[in-house]
Amino acid sequence: MKSIIIAAIAVAGVGVAAPAFAQTTATVSEPTLTQPQAYLNLGYTYLNPYGHDLGELFGRGGLKFSRWWGVEGEVGGGVLGNHFATGPGVNSRVNLSEGVQTAIYGVGYVPLPVMGGDKLDLLARVGYGETPLTVRSDLAGDGALRNITAVSWNYGAGLQYALNRKDGVRFDYTRRDFQDRGSDNPHDLDTYSVAFVHKF
Repeated sequence: MKSIIIAAIAVAGVGVAAPAFAQTTATVSEPTLTQPQAYLNLGYTYLNPYGHDLGELFGRGGLKFSRWWGVEGEVGGGVLGNHFATGPGVNSRVNLSEGVQTAIYGVGYVPLPVMGGDKLDLLARVGYGETPLTVRSDLAGDGALRNITAVSWNYGAGLQYALNRKDGVRFDYTRRDFQDRGSDNPHDLDTYSVAFVHKF
């Protein structure tokens, strides 16, 4: 509950601050509900479930319905597993890997009044996601030890910088607040990502 409240405050803060920047960031063609602006992100995320480093490639597709808010979906897959020992001896070595994670977010934007006011955006997002993880033995024939699909409320913030009218780069921090409190819960994850942005 605490994390949901924090996320709501972050998005509300973006909404409250938005009008204060309206006059300095108006552009010729602002997105609207009837004519939203579509965009794609391609990037890489670092995450650390169970205290072991993993890497993930992801894609995001989104729509901005105004200068201040939009929605986006995210799909990512693990590209960097982690081998580690759970006890003494070679028989304890296991491999941790991530499957295809999915999430959907509401996103709020605030243009920062630097570089003309139209280059740099602060963003906050809140959403829901699923992260599949597999822990399996390194020894042939032992098969999977655990297959986990952990559901989470996700929230975070980031910065987006426009290189030109169509392309940019984006940096995000997102916390995945997993709801299952059982023994398989990978604990809440702090994830960090960098992405290339293309607007249509």
